Amino acid sequence: MGAGIAIWLSFGSLGVMDAAGGGRIGLLAPFWVLALSTAATVALFCGVPRVRHAARAVRWSLLILLPWLPLPVPDVFLIWTGPVVRLTWIAIALWALPGLLGQINRRRVRFLFDARIAPRVACALAFVACVAVHYKQQFPPVGDEPHYLLIAHSLLVDHDLKVSNNYEHGDYLTYYPGRLWPHYARPGRDGSLYSLHAPGLPVLIAPALAVGGYRAVVLWIAVIGALGTLFVWKAAYALTSDVTAAWVAWAAAALTAPAVLESTLIYPDAVAGTVLGAGVLAMLTASSLSIQRAAALGLGIGLLPWLHTRFAPLAGILTVAVAFRLIGTPGGWRRWWRTLLGLVSPIVVSVTAWLLFFAYVYGTFDPLAAYDAQSPLQPERVVSGVLGLVADQEFGLIPNAPVHLLWIGGALALSRHHKRLLIELACVAIPYVLAVAAFPNWFGGSTPGRYLAPLVFPLAVTVAALWSRQDDFGRSLSVALLTVSVLISCAFGFGASGTLAYNAGQGRSAFLDWVAPTVNLPAGFPSYFRAIPAEGPVRGSLSRELMLPGAIWAIAAIGIWSLSRWIHNRCAPHTVNRSTLAAGSLVAVLSIGVASTWQIAKVPHLIATRAQLGLVAREDPAATPLGVQLVPFRLMSSADALRRLEITTSPLDTPSTAVMLNLSEVPPGDYRLRLGFVAEPRGEISLLVGRVGGPLATWHVSGADNAYRFRIPIRASTLTIVGDPAAAESIRSVALVPLRHITTPWAAVTRARAAARYGRTVVYAIDNRVIIEPDGFWVLGGRQPDVVITTDRWQPELTFQVSNVAIRNRVRVSIAGWSATRELAPDERWLVTVPLPDSLQPAIVNVGVEQGALAAGQLLGCRVSIVQ
Repeated sequence: MGAGIAIWLSFGSLGVMDAAGGGRIGLLAPFWVLALSTAATVALFCGVPRVRHAARAVRWSLLILLPWLPLPVPDVFLIWTGPVVRLTWIAIALWALPGLLGQINRRRVRFLFDARIAPRVACALAFVACVAVHYKQQFPPVGDEPHYLLIAHSLLVDHDLKVSNNYEHGDYLTYYPGRLWPHYARPGRDGSLYSLHAPGLPVLIAPALAVGGYRAVVLWIAVIGALGTLFVWKAAYALTSDVTAAWVAWAAAALTAPAVLESTLIYPDAVAGTVLGAGVLAMLTASSLSIQRAAALGLGIGLLPWLHTRFAPLAGILTVAVAFRLIGTPGGWRRWWRTLLGLVSPIVVSVTAWLLFFAYVYGTFDPLAAYDAQSPLQPERVVSGVLGLVADQEFGLIPNAPVHLLWIGGALALSRHHKRLLIELACVAIPYVLAVAAFPNWFGGSTPGRYLAPLVFPLAVTVAALWSRQDDFGRSLSVALLTVSVLISCAFGFGASGTLAYNAGQGRSAFLDWVAPTVNLPAGFPSYFRAIPAEGPVRGSLSRELMLPGAIWAIAAIGIWSLSRWIHNRCAPHTVNRSTLAAGSLVAVLSIGVASTWQIAKVPHLIATRAQLGLVAREDPAATPLGVQLVPFRLMSSADALRRLEITTSPLDTPSTAVMLNLSEVPPGDYRLRLGFVAEPRGEISLLVGRVGGPLATWHVSGADNAYRFRIPIRASTLTIVGDPAAAESIRSVALVPLRHITTPWAAVTRARAAARYGRTVVYAIDNRVIIEPDGFWVLGGRQPDVVITTDRWQPELTFQVSNVAIRNRVRVSIAGWSATRELAPDERWLVTVPLPDSLQPAIVNVGVEQGALAAGQLLGCRVSIVQ
């Protein structure tokens, strides 16, 4: 019954009526959906035995009911609204899957349990996961990626590493739109300019770039990263002889951040992680290591310094660790000396060549020569850097992949039975983490935990060690952490068009902002950049924004874990389900950590604006015809529910003094303004849409609410109400009240970037190929963008004046099956009358321009103005 209600509520949307009161109001699907979902769940659980086994997992759908309870509830309950609802259902499906598949004949999937075949299957699955995440994002290469690609291009075309001519010629334009500012090292001894970035990765990707361009490079990096997860699986199995432990360790590395993200990015971290994974496998199988595999490992270790100078110490430590493992194998030196020679020889040759490279290019053997012999490390940053690497909500490892907490338990498990491996892993990880933490940009400027990605591969074996020694509750907790981490990775890859993994270093995780839009979830997590943003002045102290919240979360986690362990030890297995207890522990830690951090942050807990705009966007008389006010409980139509909203500027925005209302991503619809006054109404207020353009409406301020009505025909990127000084003195607040949501599909997906009024006509620019000006708009040359036009009253046609630039050109104007084309001489003006199918409805006009002339950095094609 509860699951059926949860399914029904999942089709709805919840918000608050206003920022001050916080009264909850929602939209619901029709009652027949409730009846159908309830009947279906009852029938399944009563009639299908396999589904009954999944009942315990489905109980967690009750979390979806918490924010809908018709009584006062804590703000932390509102975490369970928004995209988190979909993630909750996915988690329930993942937890129920073993019970549903429990009766499948194991012979049909025996390849998953065959230690010879399973690693290859794991490798293939990792490759598919990485490529799926990348191709959903569809981003051009960003950060340092285009620079690595440019070096590879120089190697292929110019057969050198001198990249100044490649930057000047724009050789990057095939895969990077826009201007790419050079990353130069200090000039070489011959005066040539080389890249600041190491040449190892460009050499590795150059063949793929030659074969298939940027996309082939992505696939090649994914292959290398997937191969690293194969080494993880094999190393975990070599350590534990447990196939399940190997799969868990593999999933903890391959399906979570940062590895699943970095394994398709043009950075050296995934490649380095693959080498480290191979090194750990070699340590655990030293007695059977062949000369050929030792030589291949030696080539990989020798590559590490070429990938980045920060990997050079790792190369040395890994070489020593594997060498000592070989020396310690039974049979004496006659058995291992050839294998050791095969390992060390390519490393010596590669490191020697690496040092000679610096001598040849810069005239010195110093690996820091590219940095002008100055170390980028700042030891005073180590403590804050380590805390940021671990706990920061934007770039830290644990908030974005909590499964890596299992490294702690895995280290304890290794300390009892595999102390040597623990020491070796510590020697690899600790110096590297301290060095990375001392970087000024310890966060890497990319996906979360980028610099820690190489360590994910070798340290994953600790997860296998822990799993092999855990009881039922411990394994349930490990699976819960793994499930949450995989869901976060899925959100990174597929949520919000793949943008959630990329943050700006401003103290707010894009994922946390997206997953629970009704509450201020980022304020409930530790943040380095809330105190020290990546750009801008210092805003607070690390102790308050990072250390204290981190301590609160740690205390909550330890306390809940201790309590759960006590319950597990005291209760009989049949009275408390271990999986339920583990999942409940995570929910309790989340609730306590967020609520406690909110208390010390002294910031608003609710983000009413975002939830209210989402409520307007979801309103549909067919899909969500019901509205409900929860306290006091009142049922109404969805249209009536919208009219109860008062949407004000988000507390996250800080508009200028003249801006009285500032909203982003406003759905299409009819609206009015509600004004609150502190003095006699006076002055004028104006409505603007987009970042540029003129007022779409201007009103003299009065006390009548109904005087401020307007329509937004398509989704507005921004909606702003500005006032003159007299209005600013008299008005206390401005709120947007929805009257009707326009539900036509094209209006919801068409987005106004800018708008301006020209007499009785309003023009909305829906992409950046149109430049709005006060008396007309420019269309860029070689483009054919659409604009949306509305008129104040009915008229059968509209006349445009098309003014050409100082070259011969061809312009085409079209609308709803009608079009006109004309060849224009330089500076010629063309009056074209466009028929309007229905001037009371928005019209989409396409303007195509063949040529353009460069002016003020823009390739302008023609200028269009409205003839009244």
